[in-house]
Amino acid sequence: MTSLVLIEGAEFHLDMIDFDCEKSDEGLADVRDILTFLRIKRGFIMDSGNSYHYLGFDFRSELEFLRLLERLPSYSRVGSSWSSYQKTKGFSVLRVTPCLKLGKQIPFLVERFENPQIYFPFAEE
Repeated sequence: MTSLVLIEGAEFHLDMIDFDCEKSDEGLADVRDILTFLRIKRGFIMDSGNSYHYLGFDFRSELEFLRLLERLPSYSRVGSSWSSYQKTKGFSVLRVTPCLKLGKQIPFLVERFENPQIYFPFAEE
């Protein structure tokens, strides 16, 4: 699945994050915390087989998408080289199909993430 979406000829991106943490209550809490720190509003947290994937609902401009990718390496629970590789392509890709290396592990929905926080653009970093 790719982050790139065309709407009436304009390019937008859906949030996607490849996490690298243990599949546990603590790991899932870390994923939720990171999504909250990143001010991400809503989407799905998926079990990818080895860890978690995040697939967002909201559209970002290319500039907003690149800014998000630039912030990800500061979080140790995000795949170490994932965001830099996505930046070189200009869009994100996450696997949402069975992984043959893991014995046909099929990604599945862990939970729907909802962040009810209200953010004001003029108060951001």
